[in-house]
Amino acid sequence: MIDLPRHVKVGYKRYRLRRMSEREAREDKSYGYCDNDANEIAICTDGVSRDEALNTLLHEILHACFYTGYVLPLGETPNEEHIVRRLANQLQAVFYDNPKIAALFARKI
Repeated sequence: MIDLPRHVKVGYKRYRLRRMSEREAREDKSYGYCDNDANEIAICTDGVSRDEALNTLLHEILHACFYTGYVLPLGETPNEEHIVRRLANQLQAVFYDNPKIAALFARKI
């Protein structure tokens, strides 16, 4: 079980974090989701290992990073370098803006 903070700030948005039940995860066939319209990230922490829960949390935060930070200059097409640069910038900001989230991952390192 992880001590999930109530919120995570990603770019210009603040997302509410919530736990999904095992039942909800089975019904959705997913251990998490990021709802950019509702500003919510949900992850299943029951019945999964700490590492799996943290991986799901990071996965959903990356979806939020992509949504809040992925803007291409006019005429450019997406490529791996654009995506990686923007996600790295966003993820660094997530860890700086959310020390409780960073601490969840730091405990494992």
